[in-house]
Amino acid sequence: MRFFLILALLLATLVTTFAVQNFRTIDVKFLTWELSGSLALVLLITLSIGILIGVLVSAPSSLRKRMEIRGLKKNLRRVDKDLIQAQNMATPAAEGADNQGDNAAPNEPAKAK
Repeated sequence: MRFFLILALLLATLVTTFAVQNFRTIDVKFLTWELSGSLALVLLITLSIGILIGVLVSAPSSLRKRMEIRGLKKNLRRVDKDLIQAQNMATPAAEGADNQGDNAAPNEPAKAK
């Protein structure tokens, strides 16, 4: 927890230093739009737009993988449940066979007298 707090404070310090050192006003022109603002603000907006585009592009793949994982977990729970049921059904049969064959081994041939 402290590591993330220290990292956040360090990042805030770096961003503040960058903004103070790059306060110069610049003009940005794009198609018919014209915007005037500080260099730091323009770069921050550009960075934010880039991050947003990256998230939107990767979202479908991430959602698809998340749905696949959910389906696989559901399938795993079903298989585990089936396995436990099969083990419970096999256990009484094995115990009954052990109790009947206490005196004689089933695989040994009968000895002649």
